Amino acid sequence: MSDLFHLAVIAQKCSGLNSALYQFLPDKPEVLLMIKQKAYAHSTDFMLQAALFLNQKGQLSETEIINELQSNIPVIAEQFKVKFKKQQLATGNIMDGAVKEEIDFCQSIHTPVKR
Repeated sequence: MSDLFHLAVIAQKCSGLNSALYQFLPDKPEVLLMIKQKAYAHSTDFMLQAALFLNQKGQLSETEIINELQSNIPVIAEQFKVKFKKQQLATGNIMDGAVKEEIDFCQSIHTPVKR
């Protein structure tokens, strides 16, 4: 896919998913804390990628891009937290079914952003 707008949408979705993981998972045991920390880093990377795609698209100013991301990503994260809760209640594990597929997809396309 080469359309920058669609790439930005996918990056925002993956940022929101990882943000939701960070917010949803407990700090203990240690393995969950490590997953949480990784999710935080991935959320930030995807947010930066979304900003770069939108900037390259050239339809929004930098301020508009920031406003767009600050508006969209928390909404997406909340939607994922609802999915996590439903999955947890249904199966006892948020890492099952469609949720797992979305997590796996985002992990498969993740590219660390150099800071």
